[in-house]
Order: sequence, then structure tokens, then C-alpha cells
Amino acid sequence: MKNKSLWWISKCLWNIIAVASCYLIGFGILYILCLLTGKNNTMELNPTIFYSAFNANLANTSSTDSELLLYLCILPSVVGITINLLQMTLTLFVKPIFAFIAYCVYFIVGMYYANPIMISNYAMPVRGKVIGIYNFSFSSGVSICLAFCIAAVLIGVYRLNKMDIVNNA
Repeated sequence: MKNKSLWWISKCLWNIIAVASCYLIGFGILYILCLLTGKNNTMELNPTIFYSAFNANLANTSSTDSELLLYLCILPSVVGITINLLQMTLTLFVKPIFAFIAYCVYFIVGMYYANPIMISNYAMPVRGKVIGIYNFSFSSGVSICLAFCIAAVLIGVYRLNKMDIVNNA
């Protein structure tokens, strides 16, 4: 392409499609396996298993399947897309291996530091409002991720237009 901005935006769109496809395939396989094995494919939470895994009681067991779908499937997918766009943007500033290490560290910090700005928290359904331990909401998670995605695309467009790709390779 003759336009670096269009090339970057197309790369971002392909990134979004690739990540979303991986999640769709994964959840699709899980659904098919539930059908083939005769297992219950509702999103009902089991308080006994939850207590044994997390040593905590479910605060809200009246969640609907649609609410659980948002927190168990959609929000982790949105976080995955956001992290991939941010990592791809970071590679415009540092080598890809350092961008990968930076996001590994970011995920690890997010596991131990429950803060809404750490978007990796939204990928963990146990921290969502429907389960009730940290009460992170779906709307705030999507809003923060959308803001980060837009920022990643805009920063990438700006950075790429300032770079000399031929001499920086």
C-alpha cells in the first residue's frame, strides 16, 4: 500500500479478526464438545466448585445466562483483542520480544493488583460483577478496552507516519 496509515489500520483489523476468530473457534469447540458428551451447556455457576477453587462464596448466584455470557466469553475476547493491539503498537517502539515480555509482566501484575485500569482483570471472570468478588462491570471493561484500542490505532498511525520503514528494518 502506498499509504502507511491505511496499511496500519488494515493490520489492526486483521489482528482483530484473527483474535476474534480464535475465541470463536475455542468457544465453538467447547459448545460442540458439550453437545457430543451430553453435558449441560448452560452457563450456570456451581457454588461448590467455586468455593473449592477460590475459597470464596458466590455473591450473586441469580445471574442470567446472557450476563454470564458477557463476563465469561465476550469480555475476555475484548480484552484479548485489546492486548494484541497494544502489543502490536508497542512493537513500533521496541523489539517484538520486549513487547511480549512487557505484556507478560502486565498480565502478572494484573493477577495480583485488582485495579480497573489493569485491563487484564476484565479477562478474569472471577473478578466480574456477576460473580461478585471485585465487582468489575462489563460496561466499564468494554469502555476502557475500546479507549485503549482507539489509542493503540491512533498512536500506531502517528508513529508509523514518522518512521522510515526501509531504513529502520
